[in-house]
This record gives sequence, C-alpha cells and structure tokens, in this order.
Amino acid sequence: MLKRIIFSLLVTTALLPVICAAEVVYINPNGNMYSWDDYVITPLANPGTHNAMLLTGDTDEDGLDELIYFDIGGDYTNGNLILWDAASGPTDLGFPGDASVSVAIGDIVGDGREEVVFFDSNDVLSYWDDVNGVTQFYNHPNDLDSDASLVTGDIDGDGKDEVVFLRTDGGLYSWDEVRGPEQLSYAGNPHCTLATGDVDGDGVDEALFLSAEFKLFYVDYNGVDYTAIYLTYPGAYDSQLDVGDIDNDGKDEVVFYMTTFGRIGAVDSNGTLNELDGAYTGNPDRTVVVGNIDNDPEDEIVLVNGEYNMSRWDNGVGCSFLTGGIDPEATIVIGDVNDNGIGEIVFTTEENNLYAWNGVNNTPFLLAGGVVLSDSSIVMAYLNCAQIDGDINKDCYVDFFDMAELASQWLQCTAPNDPNCQP
Repeated sequence: MLKRIIFSLLVTTALLPVICAAEVVYINPNGNMYSWDDYVITPLANPGTHNAMLLTGDTDEDGLDELIYFDIGGDYTNGNLILWDAASGPTDLGFPGDASVSVAIGDIVGDGREEVVFFDSNDVLSYWDDVNGVTQFYNHPNDLDSDASLVTGDIDGDGKDEVVFLRTDGGLYSWDEVRGPEQLSYAGNPHCTLATGDVDGDGVDEALFLSAEFKLFYVDYNGVDYTAIYLTYPGAYDSQLDVGDIDNDGKDEVVFYMTTFGRIGAVDSNGTLNELDGAYTGNPDRTVVVGNIDNDPEDEIVLVNGEYNMSRWDNGVGCSFLTGGIDPEATIVIGDVNDNGIGEIVFTTEENNLYAWNGVNNTPFLLAGGVVLSDSSIVMAYLNCAQIDGDINKDCYVDFFDMAELASQWLQCTAPNDPNCQP
C-alpha cells in the first residue's frame, strides 16, 4: 500500500515546474557581487569592479540561472570569464582576456543547455558548454575583432540558436551548428548594433542590425536563404536597439533612439514609424528598457532623460513621469522581485540606492541603501529553488527521474542480503 501511495504522489505531481523566487543580483562599489531576495542579501563572488559584464543563462539544464561575468582583479587576476552556480560557486571557464571581449548566451547546440559564446584572446569565435568545455567554431582571426558585435537567436526556426556576428569587413554572418557560417548581409562596420526579435510575428526571430549608413534593417529567412529588409533611418550605427510587443499586435516592434529628434521611436516590420509622444531622452546613451511592468498584454518602455527623470511610455497613454534623481545612464532592469506575477522596475539612484518601482500602483520601494553606484551591473536571475515535496534527486523538478531514484533506494533498503539495509 505504501508503494502505491508513493507512486500516486509522484504521478500526480510529475513534471511540476521549478518553484523559485527571482533575485536581484548586483555588484557594489567595491566590486563585490551580491544577491537580493526578499530583503535578504547574500554575498556571491568578487568580480573586482562594480560595472563588470554580467549575464545570466541556464547552462546545465537544471531550470535555474547561472551567472556569467568577467573577473577583473577580484577573485581572479587575469580578466577571466567566470561562471557562477548556486550549487558549486564560481568556475573559471579557462579564458583569460580583455573584459571588452564580446560575450553572448544561447542554446546553439540544441541540447537544452545554453552555451556561453565569446571571442577568445586570439580573436577566434568559441563557445563553452557544461559537458565539453571550450570549443572553437570559427577560427578566422584575421576576419574578426574580439569586441565586434555578437548576439544569438533562432533566426531559422530550427529550434537552435544561431550565432549572429560582424566581421572586420562589416559583413553580417550567422553560424549554425549544422550548416556552419553563412553571410546574411553587409553592415559596413564591425561595431554596428545587433539584436534579435520576432518583428514579423511568424514565431521565428529575425536578426536586426544598424548599418554604417545609419539605417535599420531586419534579416528574414524564407527556408532557403536570407534577405535584408530596410525598416527606417535612426541616424546612427551604434545606438541601442530594444525589441518588445508594445502595441499587442503579436509582433515585436524595434525601439531605438532617433538622432534627428532626440527622442525614442518604434518601428514595425512594414516600416511604419511611431515617434513616441513625450519619450524624449536627448542623448543616445541614456537608459531605455522595454518590458511588461503592469501585467497587461503590452510591453512598456522605461526611459531616463537629461533632467534625471525616469518615465514610462505606455500604448494609448503616452509618456508619464515616475520619479526623479536618476542618473541618465543609470542601470535599469525589469523583473518580478516580490513574486506577485508583475514585473517591477529595478533601478539605481544618484544616492547609491537600489530601488524597485511597482508599475500597477506606481509606488517605489527601497530594496537596499548605499549598495550600488548609478552604473553598477544588475541582473534579475533565478538562482535558487524552493524545496518541493517529491523532489527526491533535488533537481528542482518532480518527475519520473525522482521515481527512478526512489525505486532504486527502495530496492536497496529492502534487499534481504544487503548488510547496509536497516530493519
């Protein structure tokens, strides 16, 4: 009877999702990295500088995020690329080099794990994965700069991410784990801004790029080859690009800085330009973030202007003031910090405080005081897993792997000839 009850419990709870709370990860003025989780602050590592590159991704398929960052004179000494895991702490990925080297995250092998993609110290494109370590996949150093633009995304709909990158000659290329390198288009400068997003609503990401002629294009795949399609003229080649569905039409719009007007604009896949009312920043380097902060079907735009004011732009409403005292280049991220199912705006202030802003009732609340600089690195990450009944193998899921583990233990502990069994 006991076995039957346990079997029933595992079957009825099989394939439950991970139960986690999002955490705010930040680096303080002394270069130490911490996590904030419901007002509990936990030290993680020492990257050595407050604005070190900081990314997140699930590199081991456990349903939780790992942190990827450059260590500049912290725990390590050579500008090492480090992966931090809640279970094992920091791991040196074996790549000492310049912290300006481009890095991206994506599942380019298609095994469910995300790989860390980077230019190594010899200007060779490589990736690190949890099983095989570092693999070089585009060994043409004369064609590459280590700080050239680099992104990932599934731009051909095959279920695996492609690596999208620029060569020194300005050629825009992708690398696929099966087909290898393919030229997508020509941007004209290795430092043109790249992004990926589903701008035509077909369920497949498109590669987006600014060109040396200050034009914005997206690259569409028809199943055979790629075509670059002109969208609009932002007036710069290296401005920030963000994507999000800001009008609930099922397609991502591209959000960018309009050099001619000093404001934020958005364009869709048919080239329709929307000069967003009131979304004025006056400088392309000022912070702009796209995300959902009020739980409606549309993404919102959060921006900071030259008067140190943070505002939000919402479709049908326009731009509204949120708060002042924000550095124009402050760090802003969006994530659910209080587990209410709604994204909050997490941001730094001129007073070195870490705040969050609730987008539903428009109220700010202090997370921690005096812990950050205005340009400190911040990410939202799922680092830890709550205890789940039935998670025998402690992988943050309740599934048939737990049943197998339980069965193994049951047989071991009831075998009459096993001296380790306890009556």
